[in-house]
Amino acid sequence: MKVLGPTIKVILAVGVISLIGMILFFKFWSIEGYVLHPISFIEIQSERTKLIDGIESYQSINEFKGFLKLSSLQWEENTNPLSPKGRPPFNITTITIKNYLHLDYSGELIVSFFNNRLTSTNFYPKDVVGYFEAISKEGVTFDSNQEAKLPPHTHVYLAVDHKGRKYVDWADVRLEKEVELWIKRYS
Repeated sequence: MKVLGPTIKVILAVGVISLIGMILFFKFWSIEGYVLHPISFIEIQSERTKLIDGIESYQSINEFKGFLKLSSLQWEENTNPLSPKGRPPFNITTITIKNYLHLDYSGELIVSFFNNRLTSTNFYPKDVVGYFEAISKEGVTFDSNQEAKLPPHTHVYLAVDHKGRKYVDWADVRLEKEVELWIKRYS
């Protein structure tokens, strides 16, 4: 029986370890929590999460317009062009309500949809400090970064837009992650 030399043993050991590593890599690898299996970017989750004023994520644009009509609210709609061919859909629609009232604070509400699924609501109150205190009194507990998590999937935070206007964003974290993932993979 021929005995393998030390160099061949090292090469075989490295090969076996590499093979095991590759198997584990492809089985469990993810990017920031996103498993690399195909994502449709249009799937509707059965569990919705409440955003501002009880508005729920995953509503379609038509469902939300029905709510607006029942509430006698006036709105403007803006839709971006369709996605390029060869990529999954990436359609963003926003509905803007100029005179929205939440917790007795008036302001502008921008509701965003990703591929016909309500993703987030951005409220621009005229009195940001008062509004922030009002939602805190409603049980929204903010951390030192002025962020809060509400079950089951709502992320609430104070933000500033590109024009320097402050607003409170209420978003479904699952859909936020899908948008980020689409951008990382396809932009």
